[in-house]
Amino acid sequence: MSSSEPAHEQSTPFAWDSDDRQAVTYLRALAMDAVQSVGNGHPGTAMSLAPIAYLLFRDYVRHD
Repeated sequence: MSSSEPAHEQSTPFAWDSDDRQAVTYLRALAMDAVQSVGNGHPGTAMSLAPIAYLLFRDYVRHD
């Protein structure tokens, strides 16, 4: 992939494998840990949005 091509054109949308599912599970665990360490709040929204955050980072955010 060259730096001029959008990252989202390189992958198939919604093609999830076991590594993707494991990464989303890890993000959900991080959301739970963050709420527990503060001792206040509710992790539901962050846990629900973990797949979207992962998909955006994987396919749209440029990171070199």
